[in-house]
Amino acid sequence: MASKFVDKETGEISVEPDFVKVYIRDLCNVKGVTGLQMKIFHFMMQSMNSYNEVTYGKSAKERFCSEHNTTVSTFDNNIRALINKQLIERISRGEFRINKKYAVKVDWERVQSITWKTVYTKDGKNENITIEENNDL
Repeated sequence: MASKFVDKETGEISVEPDFVKVYIRDLCNVKGVTGLQMKIFHFMMQSMNSYNEVTYGKSAKERFCSEHNTTVSTFDNNIRALINKQLIERISRGEFRINKKYAVKVDWERVQSITWKTVYTKDGKNENITIEENNDL
C-alpha cells in the first residue's frame, strides 16, 4: 500500500510506500530524535538531491520555522542534534548531506525490503542497513 502526498507549492503528487514512513519513524526512535528533529529531518529528505545533499537558504529556514511555530535558533540547535546523531553531516553553511546509510533516493518500485541490523557490544554499536532491490524492473 502506498501513501500519496501533494506538494503545496507545485501541486505535484508523490507516492511513497507505507514502509518508508515506518522505517523513518523507527530510525528516529532508535536514534532518540525528538518530534521537531523528525520534522526537520523530513524537510531535509524532501529537498535532497541524488547525491543526498540538501541546500536551503535563510528564507526556506524562516518559512519552516514559521510553519512549525519555532525559532531559527531552535532550528539550528536541532540541526546540531541531527549531526550529533549522525543522521546528517554539514558540508558548508546551509548545505548538508543526509547519511546514505539511512536514506537514499531510489525507485521505490524496485525496493523489495529494507533490513536494519544493529549489534551492541562492549566495543560499541555496529549498524548495517541493506536495501534489497528487484533489478528485473
